[in-house]
Amino acid sequence: MVAQVKMGSNAEAASLFNLFVKKPWKMTKMAVVLAVVIDGLGLFVRTLWDLQERRFSATFNALTSAAISITMALVVCLLSLHGHATPEIGVAYI
Repeated sequence: MVAQVKMGSNAEAASLFNLFVKKPWKMTKMAVVLAVVIDGLGLFVRTLWDLQERRFSATFNALTSAAISITMALVVCLLSLHGHATPEIGVAYI
């Protein structure tokens, strides 16, 4: 004995029969619509990803620039201190 799957109604079965057998062009339209929707979602995700990547790149560049500026200022400060810290021989040592 073969088990049959019960459909909700005969109208539903007739609708599916018409969709798949009598009017296959409707499936083609549905496939095109689905492809357009999926492509649109893909474009949306790529756009968000690119924006996030730009934001990360801008933040990284700003932090790199700040680190270089602080390092250069520290080096200049240390070099200027080194020039002024030379010992002088005063009158007391002669």
